[in-house]
Amino acid sequence: GSGLHDRSGIQILLGLLWNVDGRLLPLSILVGCDERKQTHECDIRDRSCNPDPRVSSLRLRMNVVNKTFSLTVEKRQAEECLMGIFHTVLFRRCQPKMLFTEKKQVFARGDLGIQNVRCEYVDTVYRRCSSEGLHENLKTLVKKCMAEVYSRENIEEAEIKLLFYRKPIGWFSALSYWEEWVVQFRFTSCRNEKERQESRITAGQALSSAIRGITFAISGMGERHMPEFTDQQDVANIYDMQYDDVTPYLHEVSYSFPSTGEGTAATLGGTLGRLVRSTLAYNT
Repeated sequence: GSGLHDRSGIQILLGLLWNVDGRLLPLSILVGCDERKQTHECDIRDRSCNPDPRVSSLRLRMNVVNKTFSLTVEKRQAEECLMGIFHTVLFRRCQPKMLFTEKKQVFARGDLGIQNVRCEYVDTVYRRCSSEGLHENLKTLVKKCMAEVYSRENIEEAEIKLLFYRKPIGWFSALSYWEEWVVQFRFTSCRNEKERQESRITAGQALSSAIRGITFAISGMGERHMPEFTDQQDVANIYDMQYDDVTPYLHEVSYSFPSTGEGTAATLGGTLGRLVRSTLAYNT
């Protein structure tokens, strides 16, 4: 389940092997993650590393494709920036509704649809998948993270991630994270309306740059790191099957505060409960 851990940078590798898709992989417990990062105002970086240990205390050790953006914005602009960045990623990590024939062959029905969204506090427009269910769930996760930000008046930095994962295989295995998109915020404040208007334009330029960076990054990263299902029963271990119109990869959102070491996952319920509900919905 989700938990809070300090940033002491301790990694314990268990000498335990677990058979996954015919291969032997090490099962690891990660406690803390001591990554020192430099913040740049409008920056995108690419690296492979282990995901945020505050999201889950037990996970399968694997390489995770990581993309990091750094933005300097007002707190009121952060939510729209997150929605714009995460929706852009999800649009490329979704496909039309997956269905199966009687012979258990997979096919997709319909299309994703596109909807333009004009921001209120940020001077830009982004596109999202037209699925209202997917939009509402993402908005709920983002608002949970932002509620934590707003509850800390003096916080100057926050890190919020969109993580894609594969469900555990067997009762004693762990969530396998394979891709994460990190937004590092440095918060600023405006003294008057003139500065707020300037901030609106600057934030819009930064968000537009991040969206272009996502498109470029996804085009160049390929698909070798992305999980594949082995049979029909394995589909719900990789994809979120709850929607009627789209099939996104399983994902969640986490937040952390570098200055305090606090952080956890913002979920639509507990991790175990979410996995059980998704599996039951798929099997029925």
